[in-house]
Amino acid sequence: MYEKWNAVRWSTQLSDIRSLQMVTLVDDGQLTITVEDLRSPARKRWSIIFEKAPIYQNILEEFRFELWHKLNIIENDLGFTLKYPDSVWHKMIGEKEPLLDDYYPNMQHFQIVTEDDVIDVLSEKEPAIVEIEPAASGEPAPGKSIIHYREKNREEDIKD
Repeated sequence: MYEKWNAVRWSTQLSDIRSLQMVTLVDDGQLTITVEDLRSPARKRWSIIFEKAPIYQNILEEFRFELWHKLNIIENDLGFTLKYPDSVWHKMIGEKEPLLDDYYPNMQHFQIVTEDDVIDVLSEKEPAIVEIEPAASGEPAPGKSIIHYREKNREEDIKD
């Protein structure tokens, strides 16, 4: 399914955070995705704000195994925020929804990879990415799964 999906690194302040977790996804006219760095002792959070995102999808990470195998994100230094300049997904949707490109002719395919979720977004503009208040003390960690780390790896990745 993913043989023609060719990602490029989308350099953002989140690209190299290896343990992002989605906290919320809110579509209220603009699409706001809040993520947290699970390895940050300060529990840093960011909002990724797309002014307009007419098409997006959220798929559990475990159902993207074929894509991970193809992309090899770590070894290829793609990071965890990606773009697809010649998006197969965009083309597929455009074939089914021909008005999409009439209304949004400059659509770009963005992808945010978290521990549990992979969020694909079609939008004409890059989103704003804004650091927000960290998680409150005692607030449970976000996410759908329990993630186990080797302590050595956790310490090496902390960049506060």
